[in-house]
Amino acid sequence: YTLGSGLIILASQLGRLLGVRVENDDFFPRLLELASKLDQVHPLTLTLGGAGITFILVVRRFARSAPGSLALVVVMTIASALLDLKQHGLAVVGLVPTGLPVVALPAISLADVRDLLLPALSLSLIVFADVVLTARLYARRNGYEIDASQELVALGACNLAAGLTGGFTVAASGSRTVVNDDLGNKSQMSGVIAATLIAPFLLFFTPLLSELPTVALASIIFVAAFRLIDVPGMVELARMRRSEFGLALVTILGVLTVGILQGILFTVALSMMVMVARTARPYDAVLVSVEGIDRFHAIDRVESVELMPGLIVYRFHAPLFFANAQRFQARVKQLIARARHPVRWVLISAEPIIDIDSSAAEVIHQLNVDLGAQGIELHFAGASPPLKWMLGQTGLTDKVGEHAFYSSVNIGVKAYLRHLNQNGPQGA
Repeated sequence: YTLGSGLIILASQLGRLLGVRVENDDFFPRLLELASKLDQVHPLTLTLGGAGITFILVVRRFARSAPGSLALVVVMTIASALLDLKQHGLAVVGLVPTGLPVVALPAISLADVRDLLLPALSLSLIVFADVVLTARLYARRNGYEIDASQELVALGACNLAAGLTGGFTVAASGSRTVVNDDLGNKSQMSGVIAATLIAPFLLFFTPLLSELPTVALASIIFVAAFRLIDVPGMVELARMRRSEFGLALVTILGVLTVGILQGILFTVALSMMVMVARTARPYDAVLVSVEGIDRFHAIDRVESVELMPGLIVYRFHAPLFFANAQRFQARVKQLIARARHPVRWVLISAEPIIDIDSSAAEVIHQLNVDLGAQGIELHFAGASPPLKWMLGQTGLTDKVGEHAFYSSVNIGVKAYLRHLNQNGPQGA
C-alpha cells in the first residue's frame, strides 16, 4: 500500500514536471499518455522541475532543518514574476479568489436528500477507509497510535463544516500528507498554524500566488513521495517470506490498477484466503522424550511416533475448524497406523488449539468413536476454555469424561503411567 501510494503520487506529478497536459487520472493510462506525448515536453518546465528537485535534495542533505520547500516556492515565484515566465509557456497557479468562505445552510430539498443519501453513504465509507489507511501508514512510520473512532468524528466535523461553507468533500490527501510528513511536522499544531496563516493570506495575499509555477509544487510533492518507495523493504520481505512478497506485489498492482481502497480490499480478501490455506495445513508434531532434556520435545519427523509404548502425544499448531478438521483426524489415524506398539492412548497436546468450530468438534467426536472401536482412549492436555466448551456442547466431554482433560502434557503422561500400573502392560 505504501509503495503503491507513492507511485501514484509520483505519477500524478510527472505531467507538471514535464510541462505536459495529462487527461488520464489512472496510473498506467497516465504513464501511457505521457509516453505518447514526450514530444510535447516543455524544456523550461523540465529544467525548473529538475532544478527544484535537486535544490530540495541538497538542502535536505546539508541543512535538514532549513525550510527548503518554502525557499523554493519563494525563489521560483519571484523569478516567475520578474522574468514573466508564463509568457514562455510556464504553467502558474493563476488567480486565486480573495476572501473567506461564507457560512450558510446549503439550499437542498427533501428530494435532494433522497437522491443523494445513498451516494453520500457510499462516499463516506470510501473516504473513511482512505483516511484510516493513510493515518495508519504514517502512525506506523512515525511510531504513534491512532484512534479510528476519533478520526471518524474529526472527519464528520470537517465535512459538516465543508457543507456549510460550500467546500469540497474532506478526505485524506496523499500528496499533502506526504509533504507535511516530509517537512518534519510532528503534531496537530502544524494544522493549527497552517489554518491561522491561511485566513489572512486569503484576505490579503492571494495575488502573490498568481505567479507561482506549478512545477515548484510538483517538485516538492515528488521528493516527498519518493520516500514512500521502499525497495529495500520489498527485498527484505522477499527474503523473509515469498508468499508475503507475492501479496505485497498484488497489493501494489491492485492499488495501481483499480485504486487504493479497492486494491487494499482485494488484498485483504486474498490474505484471508492465504491464511485459511496455511491454517488448513498447519505445522503438527508428536512429542517425544529427548535424552538430557527435562521436558518433552516436538518433532515432526521421527522413526517412532510414540512418547512411550502405547502412548502417542500429538500437537496440532492451529485452531481447529472446518478447513483442517479432516486433516487433524487423518493425521491421528496415520500416527496410530505407524506406531510400533498397539496404541492405548492418544493424548492431544491442545495448547495451540486456541479455538474450535462446530464442524471440527463433530469431527473430533467421530474420531473418538472410531478410536473407541479400536480400544484406544482419547485424552486432552492444556485444552483452552473455548475448546472444552465446544467439546462439552457436542457431548464429547461426557463421552470421554472430565478425567480425560489435563492441565499439561506432563500431568497427562503421569496419568497414563498410573493407568499402566493399574491395568497392567498388556497391549502396551
